[in-house]
Amino acid sequence: MKAITDDPDQPPYLRMTLLEQAGFGKACGVPFDLRGHRGVVLYFARATADESQLTDPVNDIHLRVSADLIGGISASFITSR
Repeated sequence: MKAITDDPDQPPYLRMTLLEQAGFGKACGVPFDLRGHRGVVLYFARATADESQLTDPVNDIHLRVSADLIGGISASFITSR
């Protein structure tokens, strides 16, 4: 995240700066597509988080399945309105 907030070609983004100040230093986005309902779930980790744990295949599967679940809940909410 530091690379993004320090990049002079990126527009200032207060939310990103606040997340960095709160101690988050790593982020990833996991896309979902459930019957045409598409989006991206953003996951944040502290700057000192162990990258080998974050990229472990079990964690990767967990984040992908969780993104699908969040997407499904979002799609259900929208269609039930």
